[in-house]
Amino acid sequence: MSKNNLSMAVTAVLSVVCLVGCGAGAGNADGAASSSGQGGPVPTAPVGSSAEGKAIADSARVENLVADCMKAHGFNYVPSPQQPANGEASPVHRNPALVPYGQLKELRQKYGFGYFSAFIFPNDPNVARRDMGPASPNEAIKKDLDPAQRKVYEVTLNGTPVPGQGKSTTGGCYQDSYTKVHGSVPAGNPAEEQAKSATAEQVVEAFRSDKQAIQAAQGYASCLKNGGYTVTSTAPGDVENTVQLAASGLFQTARANGANIDAAAAKQGLADEIKMALDDLECGKAYEVIAKPFVENLMKTGQG
Repeated sequence: MSKNNLSMAVTAVLSVVCLVGCGAGAGNADGAASSSGQGGPVPTAPVGSSAEGKAIADSARVENLVADCMKAHGFNYVPSPQQPANGEASPVHRNPALVPYGQLKELRQKYGFGYFSAFIFPNDPNVARRDMGPASPNEAIKKDLDPAQRKVYEVTLNGTPVPGQGKSTTGGCYQDSYTKVHGSVPAGNPAEEQAKSATAEQVVEAFRSDKQAIQAAQGYASCLKNGGYTVTSTAPGDVENTVQLAASGLFQTARANGANIDAAAAKQGLADEIKMALDDLECGKAYEVIAKPFVENLMKTGQG
């Protein structure tokens, strides 16, 4: 499978509703989720004992080290660690294979896939528009620097790009701090990414060739066709995107004349979207049970 096809397959298997825009994650220093905007060290205690809690704690350790490193070079930096998922990891936005059927049904009865509902319930964390989150406070710090100092700031923070190696960089406070905490360079290193991609490819291929998954996907597709939906692919990893993509198209059509949607259009759009989401839920009920272990394995590769 080519790298492009792998990316498409990974996206299909781990499809998550992304509203108007997706917020930055904690994959690099500038893209870390925004903190409260206050300077100084941030707490490093994990949230419970979950994997998310450890990731948040590790992110806080990295960010505090970055701030110390930048300070040593004469620059201000506000630690901006990964935050608890809240709305962004709401079950509305997660892969349906990872959400219990009863919980997902209740959510879809109110929010659909989470498109139009972002306008009906603008302050609801379950469907908060991710493009409306606060910007990193460090962006404001950089803007206050003159062009020459801004370049020095960015190199000090993110290091120097390695020619011919894509996102890989050498040096920089972020990479050095990340390595101290995790014992390896940040994701984006070509060798590390290649290994992860190879593992993810194996998971995707196992899913697509699994007899139970294929049979369940065909049943899923037949149910959708009987409901009047056009199914372009019955393959595992593709079929589950059928109705969501149709709902996305409905939403984008409603927004064709601008970023906002008037109240009447949003209300009607949500009603249509809820019906589509519930149709999809019922048709894919058995399929998602079979897909769950494959989705979980793919997430473990770090490619989800």
